[in-house]
Amino acid sequence: MLGRNKLHRPTSARVLVLATLVWLAVGIGWPPATPQSPQAANPIKPRLKLGRDTTCFTEPLDKDGYVDYASALNAYFGKGVKPEENAYVSIITVLGPSPEGGMALPNSFFQALGIEPLPADGEYFRPLYAYLTQVEKLPPQTASQAEWQRGAASIYPWSADDYPLVTLWLRHNDKFLEQLEPGLRRPRCFRPLIASEKLHGSQVPDLWACRELASAYLARAMLRTQHGLYQLAWNDLLAAKRLGSAKRQAIIILES
Repeated sequence: MLGRNKLHRPTSARVLVLATLVWLAVGIGWPPATPQSPQAANPIKPRLKLGRDTTCFTEPLDKDGYVDYASALNAYFGKGVKPEENAYVSIITVLGPSPEGGMALPNSFFQALGIEPLPADGEYFRPLYAYLTQVEKLPPQTASQAEWQRGAASIYPWSADDYPLVTLWLRHNDKFLEQLEPGLRRPRCFRPLIASEKLHGSQVPDLWACRELASAYLARAMLRTQHGLYQLAWNDLLAAKRLGSAKRQAIIILES
């Protein structure tokens, strides 16, 4: 009998679990809902005080009271850079307001450069794939094959008969390459940052399009080499090098 009584006697752990379930069921001790106070509705202010001991820039501030680092970096790196001595003004003038054909660069970008926004319906440099599919109306597969051909044309001397689609592309963009070359000789290069709502990010469609410009200069240099136009080919190689230097300066600002 004693063994049976011990077997069925409720332990303290069982009593605690049962009491907890009852408490949850009837809501004993559950505080009533109260309306949120005006103080709680306001966003929490940053605990870190802005100052030179905590950050390099203390202004300007955004609407939430945080440092607008894009504007701060633009003011720092763009100080004293005039449009007529800025190589990036020449680059973006050739690429246009929508270098990749998508969303246009904001007016604040051109304002930071000190120039008027570029018209959306102007004539601009076209990347190889976009030119073949949008202007020549070729299928995407053909345009993709031409991109592989462009890679070879940028390394070895070639003739127009070797890569006819690359030849068409260069002929279309020839005037833009000639227009840009003197601008790449300018002494300064400042590319403004574009603020983004994402935690880490900035719009850089123009930087990607710079790769297309460089490949155009290289392909044209190899074409001119094939025909013995060595000085013109050398000029194209120098233009590609200067373009790379300008792009590298822009990336340094992005990484700051």
